Amino acid sequence: MVRWGVSSPGPTESGFTLGRPTVLMAFACENVSTDFAGRVSFQNLIDALLTPSFPATTPQMFVIFSFWSQLASFLNKPTVVIEDENQARIAEVSFKDMAFTPDSPVARAMAALQGVQWPHAGPYVVKFIANGGQYQAAFPITVVHQPVSSGGPPGTS
Repeated sequence: MVRWGVSSPGPTESGFTLGRPTVLMAFACENVSTDFAGRVSFQNLIDALLTPSFPATTPQMFVIFSFWSQLASFLNKPTVVIEDENQARIAEVSFKDMAFTPDSPVARAMAALQGVQWPHAGPYVVKFIANGGQYQAAFPITVVHQPVSSGGPPGTS
């Protein structure tokens, strides 16, 4: 199933996945901040990265996944991985288990990734896996080779 640009596999009823949490949001950004009232802000969403050379390094990025479940349940051993088109992992981070109850139906995983090395241009997938390696959600990031321009007027090199 694909909703709001987020992929979440499984059978559905009324748009919600049966027997497991529903993805509310999944994205990457450059910075996360919290104000004095506890409100969280996400700055500079990332859906593509432009780089003049490879391997390219992202100094810092955050990956956020948020889930909802009206049923009491858990996401055990949740892990976020970034893989290239050949499923080679370039980054991985694990979280504490996520619990859902009728009084607390929303849970969010937020990973700060430092120094991620992107070995080549192309499509990458950021995946959230849990419960013994079961795929829960994913979103794409495209890395694009963008050569440095000479800075001169068009048509010059």
